[in-house]
Amino acid sequence: IVIFTDEGEEKWVPTAEANKLKIMHPSSIDGVEDMIKLGDLHEAGILHNLMMRYNDPKGCNIYTYTGSILVAVNPFQVLDIYDGKVMETYKNCKLGEMPPHIFAIADNAYYFMRRDKSNQAVIISGESGAGKTE
Repeated sequence: IVIFTDEGEEKWVPTAEANKLKIMHPSSIDGVEDMIKLGDLHEAGILHNLMMRYNDPKGCNIYTYTGSILVAVNPFQVLDIYDGKVMETYKNCKLGEMPPHIFAIADNAYYFMRRDKSNQAVIISGESGAGKTE
């Protein structure tokens, strides 16, 4: 059996091992903004989705939602996505109305802080050198 990897490499799999292969769910092929929409919500499906979004020819998508959780992939380059103009586009938008972005998370926390008059927390987690301070 011939398969193709995410990198486009052709691999041969012996017929005896074909039962170990799993067909990718159609929702996982092109990548989605919110991984809750994935038909394959497991490690391979998540990693494939993040790679597809990161390598999107229309633009590097470093942010992806999993519900209200924002997953960020360090692009190891400066991206022009943090200026005041971009921030303004996320003001007063609900999560999911705009593409995933840290500004959406911040605006959502600010909205609920004002509405509920209660503290909000945003947890930013990652390995050392992963780009958390950018």
